[in-house]
Amino acid sequence: MTKLHIKRILSTLSALTLCLAAAAQETVVRIADFGAVPNDGKNDLKQIRRAFRKAEKIGATKIVFEAGTYDIFHSDIEENDALVLSHIPNVTMEGAVDEDGEPATMLLRHYEMAPDIKAQNLLRIDECENFTLRNMKFDNSPRYMTSGEVVFNDGKHVVVRIFDGCSLVDGTRLYCANLWDMKTRNLKHTGSVTFGGSVSKKAAEYTTRVTNWEERKVLISSADAASKIEVGDGISWHFGWNGTQVDFWKCDNMRMENVHSYSAIGFHFQSSLCRNLSGYRVRIGREGDDLNCGSRDAWKMWLCMGEATMDAIHMDGVRWDGQNVHGKFLYFVDAEGPNTATFSYNGMSVERVEPGDKIGMWKDRENETLMTVRSYEVLPIEWGKPRLVRVSFEEPLPDFLCTSTPCNPYSHTCHYTLENSTFENIAGCASILRNDDSTIRGCTFAHIMYPAVFLGGDLDNESVTGKNLLVEGCEFEDCAWESRNGVKGAFASAVHPFKDFPIPYIFDLRLVGNTFRDCPTAISVKGVKGIMLKDNKFENVEVPFRHSDCDGIVSDIQEPSE
Repeated sequence: MTKLHIKRILSTLSALTLCLAAAAQETVVRIADFGAVPNDGKNDLKQIRRAFRKAEKIGATKIVFEAGTYDIFHSDIEENDALVLSHIPNVTMEGAVDEDGEPATMLLRHYEMAPDIKAQNLLRIDECENFTLRNMKFDNSPRYMTSGEVVFNDGKHVVVRIFDGCSLVDGTRLYCANLWDMKTRNLKHTGSVTFGGSVSKKAAEYTTRVTNWEERKVLISSADAASKIEVGDGISWHFGWNGTQVDFWKCDNMRMENVHSYSAIGFHFQSSLCRNLSGYRVRIGREGDDLNCGSRDAWKMWLCMGEATMDAIHMDGVRWDGQNVHGKFLYFVDAEGPNTATFSYNGMSVERVEPGDKIGMWKDRENETLMTVRSYEVLPIEWGKPRLVRVSFEEPLPDFLCTSTPCNPYSHTCHYTLENSTFENIAGCASILRNDDSTIRGCTFAHIMYPAVFLGGDLDNESVTGKNLLVEGCEFEDCAWESRNGVKGAFASAVHPFKDFPIPYIFDLRLVGNTFRDCPTAISVKGVKGIMLKDNKFENVEVPFRHSDCDGIVSDIQEPSE
């Protein structure tokens, strides 16, 4: 045997070894192997659950769904999550694609219709590091919302003809209702007809009735709603407003790629306490005759950290915000020593604060003391009492620390990058940022009810106060006929006050090379220190730049208004 033959044999053996090693590393669980058949109309819930348990047991690297619709009959929608995948690292949940590369695998949730459902998750991913969701679609049957045209209004009663392709259900409540221009299918220049909690308080008044099934007519018997509605308006509403459809919990390095969602009960997607997350070709929006697609945010990023990178995102038709990026404030309660104190917080636990993390304490509007965490403990919750954490620091507590000191846990702020994305017809903000170090570049925002891009914390709950944002090369069209945190502009920035807390400045905003078109006010900022405006264009804009309580403005706009 010649040296050449030996060399070829060794080369072949080496390649084979590499292939076998790669095959051994990739462990695939196929949903089809567990009896789930798409498009057969049968409940696939148990089969998919068994596949998930198998994937968890063997440490699968890929869970594969075939093309078609998997029916998920979620009978206990208010008590339990439908599908849960937990504690499995480095796994991809992957569907099929069609000939155009669009997702061809649908998870379709079925449920028993009832008013004001508080929905548990259709899909929950729990502590799965390096998780990827790819080539999947999500929807509900029936969709927990509807749309139609107003055909009658006598000031006390409104009759709506529901569009043929939309849900026709008796006894629903008028949650998160909005009005639409029937010629353009864009939001009307008015505020929302109803919200969430206010409808729950007057459930009887806001309960709708089908008066003619053949003609698809629904009666709204609310004088308050009638006062905001005109005959000929398009109107959309949701049957409830609480829930999260897909929830990622403590999933570091999570990614969504080529994912669509057409309706949701509450939030479409939520990432909570995740370190580093990304999205590419994620589409959350209207389909068919529906004017709306969700009663809450499209993709909320709550208490996340690290980098959040979004590219080629499309969102339209949600009631509140497209993307909402925020943490939580802590509030000083009592000192327990020179370096230790208890703090309260609002809502769910402020978790995942680790030794070495920083918590900023604002002495006044300009000066923040960064404290280094030595230990962090979430204390047991006592009914009727404030929720508390105990924090020990490497440094002594500052002498200015008091019950009106805003405290920013920087463990829960991510650096957000949004590029090449489109947001349309959102009855809220497109991107609401309560974080530091963000970039928005090459995006389009159109028909956004509130400021399309908003930066600034809310001192009574959502942190951080915000700084260092670049918005470059974006287009803003027909945005901000309603205000957020007291400011109204296609781009806006302000911190929402709380009690007698000092209101920290927002620092370092740069808006470069953007186009603002058909907006009442283009840029509106309050309480900002350090603003650069350069090469922005304004077309049919009443007020290019409005500011108050600001310092360090560098602008090529000739006459900024106070």
